[in-house]
Amino acid sequence: MKKFKYITFVLLAWTLFYSCKKEGLPKVASSALNVVNALADQSSVNVNPFGTNIVYSTFPQLAYQSNQVLTLSPGNSEIAVNVITDTLHTFYNQNVSTVNGGIYSLYLFGQAPTYQTMLLKDNIPAVQDSSAGVRFINLSPDSQSITINIQGSNNIEFTNLDFKQISNFKMYSAKANTGGVYNFEVRDAASGTLLYTYNWYFRPFFCQTLVISGSQANNTINVFSVNNF
Repeated sequence: MKKFKYITFVLLAWTLFYSCKKEGLPKVASSALNVVNALADQSSVNVNPFGTNIVYSTFPQLAYQSNQVLTLSPGNSEIAVNVITDTLHTFYNQNVSTVNGGIYSLYLFGQAPTYQTMLLKDNIPAVQDSSAGVRFINLSPDSQSITINIQGSNNIEFTNLDFKQISNFKMYSAKANTGGVYNFEVRDAASGTLLYTYNWYFRPFFCQTLVISGSQANNTINVFSVNNF
């Protein structure tokens, strides 16, 4: 019995010691940059957050319609981006200024020879009560103004999104009776022509950004999803 009490005491003492030691660890300041590739005429890009030269042939690539979250130290971080078909020239090479705890998005879009970028400081709302949040950003370079409705409804959910415009987040029910999906229809605002139907399989209690990319002239408009924090 005494041996059992001794073992219990040792385990309790070690747990308390470890907890205190863990709480005493210094917190490392950091910020997050979510890089989103919407370059429809490129299969992938290289994103270099180190501020130094890299060997591109061995460096991870960021594919079209995907994103990569970078953890940065607050302050200025040199971010360079190039398409894999031209590693000698960067189309984005900037010092990105961030604050501790800040969340940012860097969108890559456009078509050769003019690639474009958009850097945003995000304010991601807290999601509660069995909901999911979503916003749209129009990165189709030759598109006209766009509206979005839910399939089967004439009510416009997101209105008049011009090129390089991003909507606010909107909350939708994520309860079981919704079936886990909302079917959004992307339409030309002036004519009402259906450009693309996207089945949004939402993440309950999370926010997502739906990126409109591709070319309206070439009938390659599409939508892909980016997870937010």
